[in-house]
This record gives sequence, structure tokens and C-alpha cells, in this order.
Amino acid sequence: MKTTKNRGAFKIAAIAAFVLAILMTISFAGCEMATLVGGPKGDGTSTTLPTKPDPDGSTTAPSTEDNQPVVLYYNPLTGLGTDEANSLLRPVAVTLGNTPYSLPQFGLSDADILIEAPIEGGVTRLTLLTTDYNTIRKIGSVRATRSYIADLCDALGAIQFYAGTSDTGASVRFPDYDTFDYVLDNLTETFYKDTTRTDPHDLMTDGMLISMAISRAGIEKNFTEEFRAPFRFTAPETNVSLPTVTNNVKIGYSATQSVQFCYNTETGMYARYLAGEPQIDGNNQQQAQFRNLFVLYTSTTTYESANGSELDLNLTDGGSGLYISNGQSAEITWTYSNGSLMMLDQNGNQLEVNRGTSYIGLVPVGSRADVSLSK
Repeated sequence: MKTTKNRGAFKIAAIAAFVLAILMTISFAGCEMATLVGGPKGDGTSTTLPTKPDPDGSTTAPSTEDNQPVVLYYNPLTGLGTDEANSLLRPVAVTLGNTPYSLPQFGLSDADILIEAPIEGGVTRLTLLTTDYNTIRKIGSVRATRSYIADLCDALGAIQFYAGTSDTGASVRFPDYDTFDYVLDNLTETFYKDTTRTDPHDLMTDGMLISMAISRAGIEKNFTEEFRAPFRFTAPETNVSLPTVTNNVKIGYSATQSVQFCYNTETGMYARYLAGEPQIDGNNQQQAQFRNLFVLYTSTTTYESANGSELDLNLTDGGSGLYISNGQSAEITWTYSNGSLMMLDQNGNQLEVNRGTSYIGLVPVGSRADVSLSK
């Protein structure tokens, strides 16, 4: 399994200024009513200003009054405008529990990308990836990752934080990845217990603790090698056109756990529901929402051990999937090879996607019938 700890600077000079959409109460067919607090992180909207290509293919804004070009930088995971320092940062990835006992989770609204993956027992784990983590006041509850989650996070250049690698057996190290494991390393200076919760749903961290841990370990925070994103973003001010109208998405991970996403035409975002209830970030009471949804159908293997059944997702097999955005959807394919994730359109080209935050759901191929799209 090839991995690359430090990936390259992903800086594209371009003009962009994005306007936060006013979030409203949403109600769609099959969705519960929820009030969204605060502006969406990843709507990708911005005002239109002319740009011109530079010889290297990048873009610069029109000159300012002192005839100096205004250059903006992009977040490599969202394609949204940011400052130069943040455009160079590798994301951190924190794995969270996703059962009723773990609610509310903290930090969901700060995710650039949210990965959801099934584990044993018919439940899922969430892993939030974000480059803008320093000011997040609470993240959790932190739970065990899995090898396939760690592989996917590393493909996105992430520095990973979690509590073990198994719920049923001994934890293992991933020596080729940049990781902070509470279970193996007893990182009490990086994680803490929330005394209002019960074990194992009480482990938390925050942005400042994460930043200090990375500094203490001497891990490079910035991309230093070329980062190959799994998709490419549209030009600013443009949207991808997809063939099928899709306002509602439901994923049945098991008989006891299902998630739903409902499209809000006002915000351009898909709001997330768990078991029919809005999934809320405990930091700000904002409902989790995303501009892009990816469903990746994945082959699986179940192992029987002394500790019970253990599930493995076979990323190297690749497979088919769905891309959903802007009230539309299309079929896609995806590959995972030599530590790199790639999403492809039906012509075999790298998938072009809208700018904004993303959800990636890994769904066992045998559960394809439990994924439904509707108008």
C-alpha cells in the first residue's frame, strides 16, 4: 500500500469572492423540518469579476488602483477561495462515532469533506476533513478508525486523529501515515474526556490541541509534493450540468441506520438527516450540509475472528458510484491505486465537480438497492 505523507502545494491564482447564502428553514418531500443556523460553509457562490489567464494557465484578477493584481487562492478540497497560507495546509481528519449515543457530534459544520463508512454492527463512522481547524472549539466524539478509512484519508493528504483502529480487537499502527492514535499512544495532551458523556462516547479534541500536537511531532503541516485531487473543480461562477433531477437522496446502511440528504434550492446545499432527524453540529446548532455528494459502491469482505465479525472494504477493487450536486445526479466510476483516489465520469475522464464542501459515502455494493434518489 503506497502512501505519501506530504503532498504538494495546491495553489491556483484566481479571482473569486463568494457570498454567503442566507440559510432558511427547509422542508422537502420525505424530509423533516429543520432550521439551519449560520451560513453554509461550502455553497461555492461568489460575485462575478473578469479574470485573465496568465502564461502558466493560472488567473489573476483585474489590477487594483495601485496597478497590483489581486490574487486569491483556493482550498484544494473545496475549490473555494481562501488565503495563501490556508491554500497550502494539509487537512486533518478526525474519526467520529455516529450512533444515537454519540449525538450531537461536534465539528461537522467545519468539514471540507465528510467521509462516511460502514463498520461492524450495521453502524457507520464519520470522518471529517478540514484545513481550517485551528479555531474549532470542540471535535468529537472521537472513535476508532479502520484501515480503509485511513487509506482514503491519506489519499486526501490528511493528518489523522482517532482512538484505535478496531472496536473488537487490538489496534494496529499505520506506519506509512501521519497519525495520532489515542489508544496506542495515550495522548492525554491531545484528547480529553467530556464528563457529561459516558464511555466510549466521551473522547474529544479541539483545533488548538490538534495544531499543537502536529507541531510537537514535527509533522509537516503544508503540502510539499504535488497533491493529486480525486476530482477537478469547475471554473468560478459555473456549475456542472448532470442528467437526472435529484432533490432527495437516501442511503440505507442497515436496518437500523439510514441517512438522507434533502436539497435546498435557496442555499444550493444538501442537508443531512440521520434516522429522519436533522444531524446537528453541537458547536453551533447548524445542520450538516454539503454542496456535493458522492456515493462510492465498494466491495467488502467479512472476517470471523475470536472477537466476532470484522468488516473490510476493498478499495483497490474500485467500482461504480453516483455524483449528486445542484439538484442533479449522474453515474460515475472510481479507482483507488497506489495510494490515490480518482473519480471518473462516464467517458473515463477525471470528474468535474462544483466548488464547495463534499460528502463521500462508502456503500457496500450489495446494498446498492438501499440507495434511492428522487425528485
